[in-house]
Amino acid sequence: MSDTSLGPGWWPASDGKWYPPRWEYQWFSTVANPRAGFRGPDLNAALQEAVEKAANLGSQGWEMVNFTTQWVGDETGAVKGTKTLPHWVVVCFMKRPRVS
Repeated sequence: MSDTSLGPGWWPASDGKWYPPRWEYQWFSTVANPRAGFRGPDLNAALQEAVEKAANLGSQGWEMVNFTTQWVGDETGAVKGTKTLPHWVVVCFMKRPRVS
């Protein structure tokens, strides 16, 4: 809290003080699919897709807070007798000031 606004998104309360921005959050994920001629999934393609999605959200005022890549190995699927092939997942977490 402050006696004056410290920048965009700061808001005045009934006590006369200014408070920091309130945030809204969003996340998205991309999955690396196998690429022809390669044995494994193409992480670079998934990262590029994540960059493009993040840039699009950035043009709408979203800021990336964090991202992670995760290798998902062979897993038994939710449906009995099915398997999930190993793949990469890229997850991005975004935020932007909430419009009051």
